[in-house]
Amino acid sequence: MARTLVITHPQTRWSGIRWHHLHNASPFLQAKKEIVKILSGKVLVGHALHNDLTVLSYTHPASLTRDTSRIPLLNKKAGFPETQAASLKRLTKAIFGKDIQTGRAGHSSVEDAKASMDLYKVVEVEWEKELASKSQELKPTSSTYHLPIGHLHLNKVCFKVCSL
Repeated sequence: MARTLVITHPQTRWSGIRWHHLHNASPFLQAKKEIVKILSGKVLVGHALHNDLTVLSYTHPASLTRDTSRIPLLNKKAGFPETQAASLKRLTKAIFGKDIQTGRAGHSSVEDAKASMDLYKVVEVEWEKELASKSQELKPTSSTYHLPIGHLHLNKVCFKVCSL
């Protein structure tokens, strides 16, 4: 049986969530069910997705996962070592010259999702070719769309999904 945890602090600095955001929030198990339904069969684009997926206790198929924290091509374009796990903030700054995740309001899940998708688009064609050559498993088709979740902050109780 899944355990229920009480939120003792919304971690606003990292999540952008404040107490008033939680007043009409869906219960975790209901939100999880809805999120998993949305993600099922879709190409998932985001940054450090393992954090969000761990909180959901959900494993998305590797063939349908595009984690911008694990793309050597992005690191190479940013001038970082290919094996280094670069933050979304650093990659966005290095590739686009844009600052994100600034200010006292905390992270914006929408800003993070957009940044992740923008980074993915920089290397999409090359990365998809590389993935196709490595595996002939299920590949995205024209009926599959990319669902960027960036940082849903699932571990911080923000369940917004951004469809760009």
